[in-house]
Amino acid sequence: MQLQKKILPLFCALLGAIFILSSCAQKPADLETELIKIPGVEFRKMEIDSEYFTEKFSIMLTQPLDHDDSSVGTFQQRMFLSHVDFDRPVVLITEGYAAGRNYIQELAEILKANQIRVEHRYFGKSRPDEIKWDYLNNHQASYDYHRIVSLFKKTYPGKWVSTGWSKGGQTALIFRRFFPDDAMPIKQY
Repeated sequence: MQLQKKILPLFCALLGAIFILSSCAQKPADLETELIKIPGVEFRKMEIDSEYFTEKFSIMLTQPLDHDDSSVGTFQQRMFLSHVDFDRPVVLITEGYAAGRNYIQELAEILKANQIRVEHRYFGKSRPDEIKWDYLNNHQASYDYHRIVSLFKKTYPGKWVSTGWSKGGQTALIFRRFFPDDAMPIKQY
């Protein structure tokens, strides 16, 4: 009984501290405000064409041509962000080529997740003004995706999964080889 009298106030204090700390953690106000905070991002809002996502954006992100030497120059990489909720996971879709349109990917629907579809460097609208072919390689492409995850994890701090199909699937596997902690394989989810 004596021990219970000592532990009960400590337990109540601990619960109170947890409640206060959890109520202090705030969700972002809105997605556009969060996108404005990301360096090198230009975006435009897209029409919602499904009942699943609450917001969709077409994004151009300034990326270095050479992630090891920023003096080489930059290019704009196109991606599509489809938003459900800040608390939901993110499915990062690595396209092998161009990303012509944005649509819900099955994995995002199954996980009730946000989705970021990224066009591969040097394809579609993700081309530098002057093509420097030395920088079209798996190392640089993996660093593109790593930079995207690093920038967007501030907005979406939950779990991330990467996927793709055909050349995009190969790209997802190579990205995982360089950055295994950025997005988990689906079996760990």
